[in-house]
Amino acid sequence: MVGERAKHQLAEPLSERRAELDLQISLLNEHETTRLIKTAVTERLKVPTPADDELPR
Repeated sequence: MVGERAKHQLAEPLSERRAELDLQISLLNEHETTRLIKTAVTERLKVPTPADDELPR
């Protein structure tokens, strides 16, 4: 029984780390998706952005 208890205690922090990593990946994915949508919308509507000033003409 002691072996099972030790496994459970080790698995709990691992599951917490995995959950934290899943959250970070989800947040990064959401950030990148939002950026892509903003880029697509501004290009489609031809809305000027600050980055336009950096492009050669």
